[in-house]
Amino acid sequence: MVLVLLVLSIIGFAIQDTLGDPLRELVGQSVSEAEREALRDKLGLNDPWLTQYGRFLRHAVTGDLGTSYFFKKPALNVILSKFPATFELVLAATFLIVIISFPAGIYCAVKPASVRARLIMAASSVGISIPVFLTGIFLIYVFSVELNWLPSFGRGETVSIGPWETGLLTGDGLLHLILPAITLSSIMLPLFIRLVRSEMLEVLNEDFIRTAWAKGVPPLRVWTHHGRLANRHHARFHNFNRDDLSVARHGFSFSGSGEPGGYAADHRLHSRRRRPFRRHQHGGRYSLCAGGPARALFRAPPMSPRAARPARWRRLWRMLRQDGVASASLAVLCLFILVSVAAPMIAPQDPYDPLNLDILNAELPPFWKDGAVARFALGTDSQGRDMLSAMLFGLGTSLIIGLGAVVVQALLGIAIGLAAGYAGGRLDSLLMRLADIQLSFSTLMVAIVALAVFQSVFGSDQFGTYAILLLILVIGMAEWPQFARTVRACVLAEKAKDYVLAAEALGLPPARIVTRHILPNVMSPVIVIATLQVANAIMAEAALSFLGLGMPVTQPSLGSLIRSGFEFIFAGAWWITLFPSLVLIVLILAINLLGDFLRDGLNPKFRPA
Repeated sequence: MVLVLLVLSIIGFAIQDTLGDPLRELVGQSVSEAEREALRDKLGLNDPWLTQYGRFLRHAVTGDLGTSYFFKKPALNVILSKFPATFELVLAATFLIVIISFPAGIYCAVKPASVRARLIMAASSVGISIPVFLTGIFLIYVFSVELNWLPSFGRGETVSIGPWETGLLTGDGLLHLILPAITLSSIMLPLFIRLVRSEMLEVLNEDFIRTAWAKGVPPLRVWTHHGRLANRHHARFHNFNRDDLSVARHGFSFSGSGEPGGYAADHRLHSRRRRPFRRHQHGGRYSLCAGGPARALFRAPPMSPRAARPARWRRLWRMLRQDGVASASLAVLCLFILVSVAAPMIAPQDPYDPLNLDILNAELPPFWKDGAVARFALGTDSQGRDMLSAMLFGLGTSLIIGLGAVVVQALLGIAIGLAAGYAGGRLDSLLMRLADIQLSFSTLMVAIVALAVFQSVFGSDQFGTYAILLLILVIGMAEWPQFARTVRACVLAEKAKDYVLAAEALGLPPARIVTRHILPNVMSPVIVIATLQVANAIMAEAALSFLGLGMPVTQPSLGSLIRSGFEFIFAGAWWITLFPSLVLIVLILAINLLGDFLRDGLNPKFRPA
């Protein structure tokens, strides 16, 4: 932990100069260059960064973290003053999650076939596909703009209890906390409902539960008392994503500090039937008799393409044809890909061409409202762009960023996971500590640093040209530990099996063993994670664009379109945000449902009746 914190501080200190000149915030623009240079010498900003870092460490051990140039206050005081708001927001969101997820998850486990349970699980599937900022926008529009019941920004009235300023003891503070807490809990609540349900289903099949039923223990006591083992993983799983917390606070102007946190799970899938040497399953030339020594190796006869095809893929295709939800999700995803590719041919307008834009056509309503124009079926945005055309082009941009980011994640994560899992020892420890360090940086933090470095090197004018590539690299570099940890866990399970030991006994090079024997057997969970990570990458791009760190407004993506319409919600131009939001939700929902299907279909423990 100390090493990770030390590395984080070094990285953060090394890149501080790329985030801008601190004197600009401290003294403004009216100070002469000579006075500015003298002040830099006085503050030690002209010293080598290693000297500055050593001075920072000496002061940090005494509790002095320096001065915030933006707030012009000691940095520690700024952190402590912002912490109560963040803590109360997380506390309120946690309270909502606990009181809803436990009853809902238990009910879905004990009565899985009931209509209510199916509705709850369907709602959780939809809820997990809605980005947190869209939930905030919807709540603001309904409860603040239309109904005028709840405030939409700020923290409200607070009272001081010593150094702690709290809004929990005032009515106005509680009212200001409701919408941000609901927004923050919305992204975690579906996950917790699914987690409680999954753990409860496992516990209900244990022998001690059957014993309790046999003794005549009341059902409520069995579910709440004997089934409490299902809640242990629930407590361990509980942490909030830093980007979601930042987005929730940004949408409601709710001041607070970010709380670092990360979630990584080691996930492994392996077949029930252990085969000592399974190279022949993937079209190899050799196979080993079950249970035999390495000298029992013999040349296998050639197999037909159909016989060489793994049985799991044939079973997966059969399951897909029988699963209506998965088939519909795949159809929707294919439709979105098709229309995004064909956007230049089918879109009524080219939103990238300034000659097609007319500010007089800005904020025109959809065709069913008064004042609509026939050629703008879904209305126009604040720049006069046709919303339908902008969404078609923006859909393609979001898909490119999502797929490209996952390719970067997979390439890095698979390579690092294979090396760490197979080599083990110090290399494994080093690579996993690098993963820990990476997980300490949220996608938002990586984006801020990357944008600052890019603009300092190439200038802000070039950002629009390379925005897509930059976002692909940012999201890909921020999320590769998910692949690395999963692949490492699978490799640790596979390398202890007989077919790997036999390959090592034959003297095959480690690179060949890893790439030709182990890698094909760990691809099932990788495919599942890749599918789900595409949805996460698309949501990450949308969230970054909403915060102003993603695609520029002049280049349509689903996230930038939603951001451009956010400020017009209060003016009644809701369609600028609504239509891209619906497309984004349907796209993410289709990918998530397809990922759920692949998770079950590629799990060798799952056998359909």
